[in-house]
Amino acid sequence: MPKRSKELSIAITETPSLPPAEEVNLKLNYHYKPCPTKGIHVPDNIFFDAFFDPGVHLHEWCLNRLPKKLDQSLDGNSNSGWGIYIVEGPDWYVISLLVAVIFLASGFFGVLWSVLRHDLQGGFAIASYLATLGTAAMTAFFFR
Repeated sequence: MPKRSKELSIAITETPSLPPAEEVNLKLNYHYKPCPTKGIHVPDNIFFDAFFDPGVHLHEWCLNRLPKKLDQSLDGNSNSGWGIYIVEGPDWYVISLLVAVIFLASGFFGVLWSVLRHDLQGGFAIASYLATLGTAAMTAFFFR
């Protein structure tokens, strides 16, 4: 969750959006390159892959494309600003896949144990223990 200033009201009103060329070239309130963008669109996954990469091969390339406010803060006379909003949190698709794999694998183990050892209760007791252990490990990893 982004930190919000007590004095300012910050909201995302339009995406995607960049400061107009006159704010960059004439008024010099913002800086980004290329300005205007000439219709060049970098897909989100490519941009953020380069943005979060610890290497320096595309670092300047990414930073130049982000609008930066120059010389004054947003709490001055300006009532609008541009930037990026990064939503952090768990990848629920991956978590769902992991849970499904854990339960399918433990269920398969329970059936296999029951068939090979002729012990239905023992097989599914171990399978339930493995499912519990897997989800507990995933939870511990998530809240580390």
